[in-house]
Amino acid sequence: MSVMDAASDITIRGARLDEAATILAIQQEAFVPAARRYKDLRLPPLVETVEDVEHDMREHLVLVASDAGGPILGSVRGKRQEGCVYVGRLVVDPAAQRRGVATALMLEL
Repeated sequence: MSVMDAASDITIRGARLDEAATILAIQQEAFVPAARRYKDLRLPPLVETVEDVEHDMREHLVLVASDAGGPILGSVRGKRQEGCVYVGRLVVDPAAQRRGVATALMLEL
């Protein structure tokens, strides 16, 4: 099965404010390997708070991915400005990586 075949089962939708804690938990889990690699547990994605995520949800577009109505597998934040789309905090649950989740999120964004 190709990455795109796996992505066909993935549903993308706008995030809800009550999902901020889940998004943050996935983000933190996804960035732990980078923190270990750089020996820095203070990377911005690891020190962000639920309130920070909620702020971004109010100010920017935040999408989440799931498969068949299941739990959130990943998310992406973005904003459109002057004809460009800026991407922020593209994260995928480590258990769901290499299944096309990030690709599906980017294509929808």
